[in-house]
Amino acid sequence: MSVLQHKSKRIHQFMLCFLASVFFLLSSSFSNNAFGCYVEKYTTCAYICAGSNLQVTARIVTNANSKIRWQYRVSNGSWVCLSNGANTINGVSYTVSGASSTGGNGDYTITISNAQSSLDNQEIRIIINEAGQDPCNPNGTTVYNSDADPSNKSRIIRIHVLTGSDCNNISTYCAAGGCAGNLLANSSDDYFGGFEGATSSTDISPASTDYSQTSTNCGGYGVFQNAQQGYSGAASFAPHSGNLMMYADGANNNTKRIWYYNVSVAAGTTYQFSAWAANATNTSSNKAQVALKINGNEVANSTVSSTGGQWIYISGSYTATTSGTVTLQIYDNNINCSDNDFVIDDICWKVTSVSYCIGDFVWFDRNNNGIQDSSEPGIYNSTVNLYKDDNNDNIPDGAAVATQTTTATG
Repeated sequence: MSVLQHKSKRIHQFMLCFLASVFFLLSSSFSNNAFGCYVEKYTTCAYICAGSNLQVTARIVTNANSKIRWQYRVSNGSWVCLSNGANTINGVSYTVSGASSTGGNGDYTITISNAQSSLDNQEIRIIINEAGQDPCNPNGTTVYNSDADPSNKSRIIRIHVLTGSDCNNISTYCAAGGCAGNLLANSSDDYFGGFEGATSSTDISPASTDYSQTSTNCGGYGVFQNAQQGYSGAASFAPHSGNLMMYADGANNNTKRIWYYNVSVAAGTTYQFSAWAANATNTSSNKAQVALKINGNEVANSTVSSTGGQWIYISGSYTATTSGTVTLQIYDNNINCSDNDFVIDDICWKVTSVSYCIGDFVWFDRNNNGIQDSSEPGIYNSTVNLYKDDNNDNIPDGAAVATQTTTATG
């Protein structure tokens, strides 16, 4: 049974962060940890077009003499330090700058030249040593934001390399978690489907959940940057995109909604409902069975991988037969609490196709009021042509795409 460790819990303790013999009374919060040295967030979304130079910026809090290095994760889960100059990542050579720095509070940017598809889905992070030692060779001193961070927190970001026409959507992807046209946004830069607007470790607004904010076993949840912040025994990995994801400890019944939100729909319109999910631990038993539902009707489901942090894509479609409001819902169909820990991210709701209906009657509008009055007859044997107007200039583009001849009643 896992235990959710919420960042909102007040933990008061004395500890030494700087190497001077001065103690500070500290309390944890959503934006940092109980130590005076931490990564606040990554300020860039790490989406890039293949062939372009990738830049990722981390905002850190530390003392003025800290040593800073960037790392990337290899397939066996271990981390490798990057150096300025030539580096081989996933078998491809890249030129890197900003891989190491010295300084204090502020933004630190790494640049990887000519990003290629070998970097897609690659995790990277920044690590910090306040003692002035190389974080990759710390000589027994503490390395923050690493696997050995005393707060058990490591902020990681995931790289996404796009190709072709997808490159035109980078700004949209950054705002919408890789889903162009995502309607789950309060504004163009407030995308709540990826939890990026969270102000606390339990904030998923304006969406809601039936899971508990304070539960320490089944049916608990949190919003975290790393799965290990939800459970110390979880795998250490980054959100699917951005800085945050929703962590869930599966409930013991399948009536509790992990996430739900009401949306407006238009009759005849087809929508896509999708999300990314991953196992939070490396377990092959009792894996989460993530289901997407609309008004209680399942449109898609999938079981997470046995590998912690291996994201899977779940997607279904829905065509509205009437206009109104429906409820988007995410459930876990597995009701066994043990080992049933998982994360979700980048929830998307978007329009995929729209059906339009053109007026079905041709009549003589005697009083020019635009309304078919009972005294106004239909026009017989009238040919009606339908044209495309791709540039919206009110001039037909090409031949008619459909033709219909009216009957005696118009």
